[in-house]
Parts: sequence; C-alpha cells; structure tokens
Amino acid sequence: MIAAARMLPTRGFAMCGAIALAVAITMGEAAVAYAYGFAWGHLSYALVMVAAVLAMPRWPMAAAILVLIADMIAPMLPFHTSGMLGLAVIVALAAIGYRHTIVGLCAAVLAGCAESWSFVTMFGLPASRMLAPNQLMNLVYYAGFAVLGVLLRQAVHAERLRHELRLSRWREATAARLHDRICNDLSCLVLRVDQINNGEDQNLAGIRQGLADALNDVRAVVSALESPHTRDAAVLRVDDGLQARLQGHVGRLADLGIQGEVLCADGIEEGLDEQGRNLALSAVDELFGNIAKYASPEDGYTFVIQRDAATLTISVADTPNHSKAPSGGGGSGMARLRRSAEALGGSCVVESSPEAWSCQLRIPYA
Repeated sequence: MIAAARMLPTRGFAMCGAIALAVAITMGEAAVAYAYGFAWGHLSYALVMVAAVLAMPRWPMAAAILVLIADMIAPMLPFHTSGMLGLAVIVALAAIGYRHTIVGLCAAVLAGCAESWSFVTMFGLPASRMLAPNQLMNLVYYAGFAVLGVLLRQAVHAERLRHELRLSRWREATAARLHDRICNDLSCLVLRVDQINNGEDQNLAGIRQGLADALNDVRAVVSALESPHTRDAAVLRVDDGLQARLQGHVGRLADLGIQGEVLCADGIEEGLDEQGRNLALSAVDELFGNIAKYASPEDGYTFVIQRDAATLTISVADTPNHSKAPSGGGGSGMARLRRSAEALGGSCVVESSPEAWSCQLRIPYA
C-alpha cells in the first residue's frame, strides 16, 4: 500500500495506467466486434469509454462518473460489450473513493444495484431476486474497490506527512549548520576586520561591508529554514532591482581592478514574474562572481542585458585568466542557472575556449 501511495500521485504513473487500461478495453471490444459483427454504435460506445479512461488522470471525478454511467446503460444497448469494461468500472470506483469517501460508497452501491438489475432482467427474474445473498455480494464487491481508493488516499496522506517530517528535519539540520559554521565564521571575520582597520583603509572597509552583507543574507536564510511551516517561511526578497544590482557588482569588480563594458536596456524587469526576476538576479550574481574569479583583469569583460517582446537576454563575454580558470568552465552555479532557465522555458548556453568565455541566458516573460 505504501509503495502504491508513492507512485499514485505522479501524473506519469497514472497516465501509463490509463493508457494500458484503454488498450485492454480496445482489444476486448475489438474481439467482441470480430465475434458478433461490426456496429457503429458499438464503436461509438467503445470510443467514449476509452476517452473517459484516458481523461481520468486529468479529470478523475468527471471521467469516473462517465464510466459508471456508460456501464449502467450497457445492458440496454443493442450490441454486446466485453468484460474489459469491468476493469474500467473498478478503476472508476477506486478513483471516486480516493477523491471522496461518501460519494465513492454511493457509486459502489449504484454499480452493484445496476449489476443485479442487469442479471434479473436478462433472465426474466423478479426484482426481489436482487436481494438474494449472491446478488448482495455485488454491493460488497464494488464497495471493496471504493474502500481501496479511500485506503490509498490515507496512505498517500501518511506518505506526505512523512515527507514533510523528513523535510522539516533537513531544514532544521541545514539551519543549524549554517548558523553554527557560516554565521559564526562571518561574525568572527567582521570582528577581526574591525580590530585591524583604523577607519582609514577603504579596502578593509569594503571587505567588511561585503562580509556584513553576506552575514545578513545567511541569517535571513537561517530564519527561513527555521520556520515551522514551509509555505509560511520567510522568503529572501531583494528590494534592489537589476540596475542597482548591476551597479553594485560593477563597483566591486572595479575595486578588484577589473574594468568592463555594461549595457542594460530600460524596463528590463517589466513582464517578469517572481520566478523570472529571481532567476535574473541570481544570474547577475553568479555571472559577475565568475568574472571576478576567472576573468583576465587586463582584457576586461562585456555584460549586456537586453529584451524583446517575449524574452529577457543576458549576454556575458570575457577572456579567461589561465592561471585560475577551471577546465571546462561552468560549475555547479552555471548548471543551476541552466536548470532554472530550462524549467521556465528559457535556455542557458555557455561557450568556452582558451581565448574567450561567453554565456547567453534567455528568460521568457510571463
């Protein structure tokens, strides 16, 4: 049951199951048509059942109810149907039970009554035979699959609770690690700079400011991780825009003796949703960080942000410093940018050679 609960919420698993069931129904109805002859009504009925089964992963309640209705009217149709439709009824009852307990049990009662009614009418028996023990077993049979759906829902809920507990423990451990090591180390570095600097060394003052900013960011991350509820956790929100972020990084590179050309179009943030804006800010941080670490100060760099009707494009080019540049270029930070851009429907293309390094990041507007 737990293994099924882990697979059930995935849309791909549900769609694969629906396709397999649709194929089984198609083969069953094809066998019936081969045995009793082709009929347009039979074809239409089979197509409706197949469509309902394929729609069940996307619209489970509506598709399941359609399957049950189609099954109930099957005895009144002027053509034969296959027993494969019973599989669709079983899946439909489990799906309804998974969504709603009472509705699932009511649907099971209706399906059982329809089965018994079909039996007594087929053999011309009195309606009282529907209350015979062997016919009442139909109710138990169909109710069992509705209850199976309920049990699957409970198992999925329990699995989600376990996942949230594991996530909460991981967040607590990560927050403790950040606080005990990163925050404390940064605080000690700030204090050491304060002890060394007499207020006249601008380089040390800049280093202290950078350390203090990093310390504040790490504390904000710790606060977010320590929040007991994931959805209510504080989110790092950066008030400065891309222009301000660019100016800050350009100033830092200038302090390191790295000069470059920066071009930024107007209104670049208009049309970006929160995810796109966060990705753009993260890209600016990562790309300028790479320039500081790996670019040649003598050759400088080029950083261009432009936009068109649908896309924000960030283009970067520099000359690698061969004494520091890593082989292959583009480590974990660039890989993360690539994954994030592709998740939003954009792209991140990196080209590297001994003479030049370039990156073009495309972020689609919402």
